[in-house]
Amino acid sequence: MMRSLAVLCCGCVLLCAVSAGAAPADTAREKKAEVRIGVILPKAVILTRRGMETARPLAPTRLRFLAVNTGDKEIITTPLGTSGNRFVFITPDGKEVPRGISVLIGPEGLIHIKPGESHAWEMEDVGSLVAIMDSMDFKAPGWYGLYWSFEGEKSNTLSFYKEE
Repeated sequence: MMRSLAVLCCGCVLLCAVSAGAAPADTAREKKAEVRIGVILPKAVILTRRGMETARPLAPTRLRFLAVNTGDKEIITTPLGTSGNRFVFITPDGKEVPRGISVLIGPEGLIHIKPGESHAWEMEDVGSLVAIMDSMDFKAPGWYGLYWSFEGEKSNTLSFYKEE
């Protein structure tokens, strides 16, 4: 389980903070995967201006989604954001809103994760998250949450503030 980690970074119109580790597992069934979502902090360059040093990122802030197969059977899943591999947003008022596209994916598009192996997906820019939120009509400012639902497993929650 991950320890609490708080990180502040700028990305478009939101501030990000990584909250506590993975959600407790459902004790009625065996956990088949460990899933995490997190912010990839870019390398920074130090700018010196008039005696002040300021760190600026060299690249956009990215999100990483990691699934580790902890079971004894191969996991066959779909690409990130589809079917059983989707995002769940938590609105400032606590409502959970799943976001995933149901598409027909042929055998060549499926991802196979063997026992003991892992697979990672990356969202190249936090701005993509803003675009997804805007498409879902999340316009209100406030604290939002995002967790990843992967084949029945729930990741930790990423918390972020959307400005007006």
